[in-house]
Formats: sequence, structure tokens, C-alpha cells
Amino acid sequence: MELYSTQDGFLGEIAKGFTFAQVARLAAGFGERVRAEGITRVVVAHDTRFLAKEMAEEAAGILGGMGLETFLLKGPSPLPLFGFALKELEAAGFYLTASRKPARFQGVKLRLGPGKPLSPEGMALPQEAPQKRGSFQVLDRKKAYLEHLAQNAGQGAQGKKGVVYLDTLGGAGGGVLPGVFKLLGLEAELRELHPLPHPLFYGRFLNTSPNPQDTQKTPKPTSTR
Repeated sequence: MELYSTQDGFLGEIAKGFTFAQVARLAAGFGERVRAEGITRVVVAHDTRFLAKEMAEEAAGILGGMGLETFLLKGPSPLPLFGFALKELEAAGFYLTASRKPARFQGVKLRLGPGKPLSPEGMALPQEAPQKRGSFQVLDRKKAYLEHLAQNAGQGAQGKKGVVYLDTLGGAGGGVLPGVFKLLGLEAELRELHPLPHPLFYGRFLNTSPNPQDTQKTPKPTSTR
């Protein structure tokens, strides 16, 4: 089945184009490019989609087996937290997410460093999935990330009262803003809807984009590999 190229990675339907074997190939191809760049550290992270954690562990094992110092972020991680970890560790990154695609999709975003996306044309994939697996470290940077957000937050919300509703749709951003509110000691009450991770977005986005800006149209990939 087809695996689609995107601007900074790959995309496919889970269990069709996007499988564990494909994840292994993608990790191996990425690892070769990372080593060619002289980079020694890689951070792997994932969203809340079906089997995302297990696929991230597979990728981390492949990269660790290639001699790279590999870190797997603990739990589902929003993309900004992933970027925060890349900057902290001065590392390349492999992030499992299908972004705004429906729940049946999964994909990967590739980074040679913070703010350095890698296009698919910049790497070659092996024909077969590698068999060697290595070790990796589980990395928990959520608390540090929340503290970073709180330290850099503006003062506009201080002293404000009332209720704020937030729907994170079962995605990786669940718990982030409530954590920042708590650290800032804000008087406003934050009520989070659908905060727990859910691979099907609570059944709301099976065939449409989980994007609050546009839930009617789903962009179609334009190129294949």
C-alpha cells in the first residue's frame, strides 16, 4: 500500500500504508541521514493515535541499534513539547503524528534539529526493515516544558476571573494548559473537555480532519513514495 510524502515526513493509513515495517524503514533511513550529518542524539515522540506508543518504541529501538543516543519522550507529546526537547538536548527528532488527518491515518515528522524539518527527498529508505534493535532512554520533560511556558507567559490573565473551556479532542495537548494555569496560580477556572488521550478523537473525527479551523475538508496527499 502507498506511503505518502509530505513536506517534512511521511503519511499513510494505519495497517495499510503505515505499518510497523514501514516505521522501521523510515527510522533506519532517517538514522542514516542523521549520522551523515554528524548528529549523535535523537528524540522520538508520538501523539495519541492508534498504536502510536508502540510504533514510537519500534522507531526508538531501530535508532538505538544504529548507535545513536536515543530518547523516547514519555507519554503522548504535543509538537511544541517535542521541539522543546530537541532544543534542550541539541538533538534530531522523529515524531509520530498524522497532524490534521483523520483518525485512520498516522505519519511521521522528521527534524534534523529544532526548527530544521527534513523533506523526504533528503533521505533514502532501505528496501527491507532492519532487524537490529538497540536501547533507548525514556525521557520525561513535561514538567520542565510547563514551567517554561509559565515563565514565558504574559501577565494579561493575572487577576482575571471566570470560566475558560478548552476541548483538546483527546489529542496530545491534553493537560498542558491546565498545568500552566496551576503554575501561574490564575483565578480563572479552566474546564477541559476530552482531556484524556483517545485514538479516535472520541469518535468525532473518523473521516474528517481533527482541526478546529476546518472540520469539513480533509487535504489529500499529493505525492507518493
